[in-house]
Amino acid sequence: MRRACLNLLAVFFTSAVLLLQPAIEAEMQDVDVLRARAAEAIKELRYRDALDLLQRIEESGEATFDDRDQLLTCLLRLREPEQFATRLEGYMEAETDPHLRGRYAMRLIDHLNTNNRWQNRDRLRQLFPQAISLLAGDKSSSESAGRWADAVFSYVEFLRWDSNRASTLKIVGLLQQVVDAGVGDERAGKAALWTAGEYARFVRIHEKDEEGIVAAYRMVIERYPGAAAAPSAQFALGGRFESQSEYVQALSEFDGLVKRWPKSAEA
Repeated sequence: MRRACLNLLAVFFTSAVLLLQPAIEAEMQDVDVLRARAAEAIKELRYRDALDLLQRIEESGEATFDDRDQLLTCLLRLREPEQFATRLEGYMEAETDPHLRGRYAMRLIDHLNTNNRWQNRDRLRQLFPQAISLLAGDKSSSESAGRWADAVFSYVEFLRWDSNRASTLKIVGLLQQVVDAGVGDERAGKAALWTAGEYARFVRIHEKDEEGIVAAYRMVIERYPGAAAAPSAQFALGGRFESQSEYVQALSEFDGLVKRWPKSAEA
């Protein structure tokens, strides 16, 4: 009798799943249709229509990070910054994936940076380390590692507002992490170039003489010749020697720039 009941229950659940399957598939198709219609509305700059469609996707419980990101973009395009910030804070609190939380945090940082960085500086000081820490947890792909490195660059630009010993030492430490992280020559070269720039800005703090600064720029050129940072470093060297009235050496550096990277913006 017990086995017969169990078999009957199994048949019931199997039948229920089979009956519900078309409805589930139809619902997924509906979400896909809504997503396609939202993308088309955004392409045509119909942000209010896109927002309504994306909200329907969110209400379905099938919204992805990209869906929410597009929804946030619509709110900004519709000039609703308060609703944007409220939504974004809610997404951050509800998200359980650390990397996605970090991406939400960077979206909020970009918003605060754009809208009166000085007024939002205390909130930014809190958010930047949090976002970088969250993004650092996943560097398994070049894309995720690149997001982390770009967050570090954004933080460095923020820290440069404070021209003091603590900030410049923190900046060099952060940039060295990018150099060591294996994020590709383009970003590593950029980090090395910015490091040389910090040495040049705060010579005494970093205990670098002129030879040390020149060596830092040379390292960028030698280690990352294919990166955009290389011609920038070469140009900086020429300017460095020119500022020291070493015009022959400066001319040599500028000549090397034109010969080696003739299509660069610096040339």
